[in-house]
Amino acid sequence: MRGQGRKLLTFALALSMGACSADDSAAGLQLLLSQQPAAAIEVGQPVSIEAAIEGNHGLLVNYRWQLRSPEGTELSFERLAGASAMFIPRVAGSYEVLCTAEVEGAGTRSRTLSIEVRAGDVIPITYLLQLTPPDESGVLPQQRPLLVVGEDKALSYTLTESRSVALDVTHEGQALSCTVLVRDELGSSDFQRHLLGGKGHVSVGGAAWVVVIPDALWLAPWLAHIEANSSSIKLMADDSQVAPVTGTVRSGGSPLMAAKVALYGIEEGMTVPSTLGESDIEGAFEVVARGGARRLVIVPPAASGLPTAVVEAHNVSFPSPSSSWVFDYEVKTVELEASVQDSAGAPLQGARVLARASSLQAVGSLFVGETSYIAEGRISLEFTTDASGKVVTLAGGLVRVPDGSYELEVIPPPESPDGRLQLNAQVDGLKGLSMQLPQRVTLRGVISDTHGVASFARVELQGLAGVEEIIADALGAFSASLTSDQSYGLVVRPPTFDFDHAPLVARTLTVGEDHGEEQERGWTLPRAVHIGGEVLGPSGAGIAGVSVSIYHCNEGCVQRAELVNETRTTVGGRFALRLPQEPAP
Repeated sequence: MRGQGRKLLTFALALSMGACSADDSAAGLQLLLSQQPAAAIEVGQPVSIEAAIEGNHGLLVNYRWQLRSPEGTELSFERLAGASAMFIPRVAGSYEVLCTAEVEGAGTRSRTLSIEVRAGDVIPITYLLQLTPPDESGVLPQQRPLLVVGEDKALSYTLTESRSVALDVTHEGQALSCTVLVRDELGSSDFQRHLLGGKGHVSVGGAAWVVVIPDALWLAPWLAHIEANSSSIKLMADDSQVAPVTGTVRSGGSPLMAAKVALYGIEEGMTVPSTLGESDIEGAFEVVARGGARRLVIVPPAASGLPTAVVEAHNVSFPSPSSSWVFDYEVKTVELEASVQDSAGAPLQGARVLARASSLQAVGSLFVGETSYIAEGRISLEFTTDASGKVVTLAGGLVRVPDGSYELEVIPPPESPDGRLQLNAQVDGLKGLSMQLPQRVTLRGVISDTHGVASFARVELQGLAGVEEIIADALGAFSASLTSDQSYGLVVRPPTFDFDHAPLVARTLTVGEDHGEEQERGWTLPRAVHIGGEVLGPSGAGIAGVSVSIYHCNEGCVQRAELVNETRTTVGGRFALRLPQEPAP
């Protein structure tokens, strides 16, 4: 695309020539539209439209844009900026762009531009591109959507220079050792640094928010804003808007000792904690917190068997001191009467049983003066099975858990040929829960490509136990032992010497127990779209060693999903990658 950018733009003037229509017949100050490319537009190819008022000499103009698909539905532009608009057609057909211009003192003009789009040879697929430079490069990471539109699409990315800023953190004139959590406003990844003696360097692209967490447990963390226009910045502890919060933690009305207590607030999108408190033998605690909406988190001692409690306390006034906080656990526990059998139905001894609950209801109450708040809870527990297959505590005792909805996972002992089991269960006095492990099934697969068999392709299977990698043989064949009725993520990557095909990413693969102990499947590697480009620094020079990773992404391409392909830039900052011509199955 860089070479094309050097060419003179060819504009298709949208006058009264069939493609355009206008409702402004008055001479002068007419609305003109132009598009780039002017013709031969294919699906997935960005289309830019520019508006201008002929003969305008300094009058203010306000532009409004509308876009309609070939089916007549209204679409959104990829980019709008005053007199400029850009969209990416997703299907072939005739698109209509309507521009309305309000001209200062001269009324309104409108014009419609019809744009013909043909199908082309490649299905457009939007991926997420992640550029991660080496630490010593002095530039920031970058993440952005990447639309694949055809062979040899030239890409060029310029990374933002990072600036090293020396921080000097003090409290009342004394050096303050601390940990800083940094979020660059340019969108690079969050990171943290420990500053011994309050001194150290951070690299940012411009302005950044910094949460300062002192090593001194009695001093409340605070949020600071820094600008990278100075090589050295002094941060002084902010003692304003803070107050001590004291209270008591109880369980069933009795003091609970060794519970960890903290308050959390959200400021400028950053989580700012209080100091960390711990209840004493009387259940008493003290933390120092800042004003604003607060989330109270209480982590009980592990031996208590109680869940972590989370309370949203939005109406508490700060920074006035508060010494009337009381949190009382009120947890109803029930017996978990359950057993585990192997795939043949026999009792299974020595299995690990993991129980996780992320949203237990009403595990306790927080009382602040005359106001009360209900706490939610979360807990993770581990049990085992005895010789009869019964689920027992690790010490062999009766299992009691807080009532609620749990995710249960059963992991067989190493010598068992069976697979893992995962299920959801509502535990509220449940009796006789029987969990039978699924059998393992041998999957025999064959990998092919558009020429025939795909020799030595790499198969990656992502299951509950992690990722298993298998190399297909010279005939493209492989076998794997999988748990029946469990979903796996499947990725098949062509060998390095195959330049015609791209990785196949199948988001779910399930083998059913009812199809027998051996099953056969086949997959075909897709033909590749070759993309290439360069990664440049602020000076225009190529950056070597940048990790270029391409991911499938969710709708809107904000969050990344499966990794499709990755590489690193060469000495001149160049890279080349192969991506599928077709969407993932």
